[in-house]
Amino acid sequence: MTNATVILGVAFGEDYFAAVEFTNGSGGGTIITSPDGVDWSAGVSVAGAALNGVAYAEGLFVAVGSQRNQSVIVTSPSGGVWTTRSAGSSTWLNAVAYGNGHFVVVGLGGAIAESQSVLRLWPDRLPSSGGLQYELSGPSGENCLIHVSTDFTTWAPLANIVLTNGTAHFVDPSEKDFNQRFYRAVAQ
Repeated sequence: MTNATVILGVAFGEDYFAAVEFTNGSGGGTIITSPDGVDWSAGVSVAGAALNGVAYAEGLFVAVGSQRNQSVIVTSPSGGVWTTRSAGSSTWLNAVAYGNGHFVVVGLGGAIAESQSVLRLWPDRLPSSGGLQYELSGPSGENCLIHVSTDFTTWAPLANIVLTNGTAHFVDPSEKDFNQRFYRAVAQ
């Protein structure tokens, strides 16, 4: 019997296609990428994982499947380096989709799981008043807490922002008083 490769899902983001494929007899899945949908790069293997679906949204590829009788979720911001995430379930995951600020995965036995809101926070521009302006995006109407840290260990609340029309901007006027300052956004 020959080993047949089947592509089970494809998504586009960050100027690349990412596809999940399964080779019968290999016991594992591979993620392949392409800039044009014609020429595909050598795959990234997820050891022992059978991947069934992939989606892209909000700067993140998400692929799902099963690995050694456990659910598996792998993510990548670019389609190149993938990180395995804990799904916390033994259910085989079949597909993933994105909508209204959340990834949703479905699996065997009617299993459905939803991610927390996906928020994006990045520097936007330097306003004339000093400090760096940041843009936050996510689901419209989402209430978000902005935390600040100088060491990635101790976090303090900085601002509470509601995403009107899915985006908001803020400036940290104290930023210039620190050598380094880190920010994170958490959906409330």
